[in-house]
Amino acid sequence: FNNSPATHPFTKEKAYDLVFNDQFQKFYKEQSYNQVSFSGDVVDWYKLNRKDELNVGDYPCSAATDIELGQIVKDRGIDLAKYKRVVFLPNDQSSGGWSSVGSYGHKINEIYYNFSRACVGLDSFDGKSSNHPFEWKYFDYITSHEMGHSLGLPHAHGWDGGDTSLGTVRDENGRNSSYIEYGNYFDTMGDGYRALHFNAAYKEKLGWIKPSQFLNINQSGTYSINTLEKDSAIKFAKVSNYAQSDYPYYLEYRKAFGFDSDFNNQYISSNQNGLFINNAKGGGEGARLIDTSPTGSGWWEDTVKATLNSGATFTDPDNGITIDNVSNPT
Repeated sequence: FNNSPATHPFTKEKAYDLVFNDQFQKFYKEQSYNQVSFSGDVVDWYKLNRKDELNVGDYPCSAATDIELGQIVKDRGIDLAKYKRVVFLPNDQSSGGWSSVGSYGHKINEIYYNFSRACVGLDSFDGKSSNHPFEWKYFDYITSHEMGHSLGLPHAHGWDGGDTSLGTVRDENGRNSSYIEYGNYFDTMGDGYRALHFNAAYKEKLGWIKPSQFLNINQSGTYSINTLEKDSAIKFAKVSNYAQSDYPYYLEYRKAFGFDSDFNNQYISSNQNGLFINNAKGGGEGARLIDTSPTGSGWWEDTVKATLNSGATFTDPDNGITIDNVSNPT
């Protein structure tokens, strides 16, 4: 932009390595059970003949419009038909990022294309790392999160019911006040502070876990699942009572492995002994992590132990679902 910093924050070659040869690429390969990888091209810096306009349309970082993209592809000889995703890395003062949820139609130079559109803000490139016990830069988190949106995923939320798991309190707008945006701290589509793999509902939605690789539970019984992170035979369970609700519960058993290895942190390690429970509301609302060990404390404190462990019971009386007698064989 005309008002961008005088120097570029990185080279074209560095941008390529950040996206295609570093943690972002490795993360998607691992959590998709080696089914997903990204290939593509990086176009060198292009200066738009206007000032940077941060937060236009409530976006936290700036990108070229479709008209400007049309000029870029003309000037650089880019064949947009080769690509399903477009990601902008702007030289501006922005932080965070944004993305379309899935692909949509674009008219570029009188030709129609279908691609997702995302932006990763400059603040991501300063080398800041996270609390995880491996290299995981802010850039890795933002790019992985926004690409999740580009693939069609909403945010991963939290559901804080106060002294109970589900709660009943509603705010002045009639919305349940226990809904917490980005509230799944164990999911890159949420805050991603404590673990990174997408939740089971999202992995199923993306087709990474096939119907033969999970349990579809609709009657009482005793069932066993394996860890979500590894490419095991049964990766999660889905519990439903469709006579009462269209929204199933997803049960996950998570362990310290790869990009989830921060589960070994003693502060949250007890979450390896039980079941994470997400309620998949469907539509654009996304999956909601249930606090199965409610204390009435804040959400941050409650998720130190978010799982349903031995001796505890989770009940949804409205849908006739009870989950108990959790046993961890390891």
